[in-house]
Amino acid sequence: MGAPPPLLDVLVRSVDTLTGDFDVVELAQQLVDACVALTGGGDAGLFVANHRGELRLLAATDERARPLVEAIDGPGRHTYRTGTRCVADDLSAAAVVWPDFARHARRQGYRSAYAVPLRLRTDRLGVLTILGRTSNALHRSQL
Repeated sequence: MGAPPPLLDVLVRSVDTLTGDFDVVELAQQLVDACVALTGGGDAGLFVANHRGELRLLAATDERARPLVEAIDGPGRHTYRTGTRCVADDLSAAAVVWPDFARHARRQGYRSAYAVPLRLRTDRLGVLTILGRTSNALHRSQL
């Protein structure tokens, strides 16, 4: 019998994390690593909001993602504020809406950005942000 499909493997590892001593940071790291592996994105970050609604990095595939969401208005902050996913297939075009974010992200080698809200029922908890190294890095069906 071969290796399980990638998504099944991620789910099995995640469920295994929930048994025994639960480590939320380890689970978050597994999820961002899996997002990149499954979507083909360049990097990903899982950001959670504190009691003031400020996004803070919980886990990332690369620490360069931290300032792109925590300090700069962009798709992640937009998604957190609105509760809706955000697709920026081309950061050159997104510079009209988020000039600082687009400039810094492009400087880091990213060409697209995608943000998905994290919710518990109607409460907004944070954002999963995937940064692509190419324009149109993800297909809409992957979000």
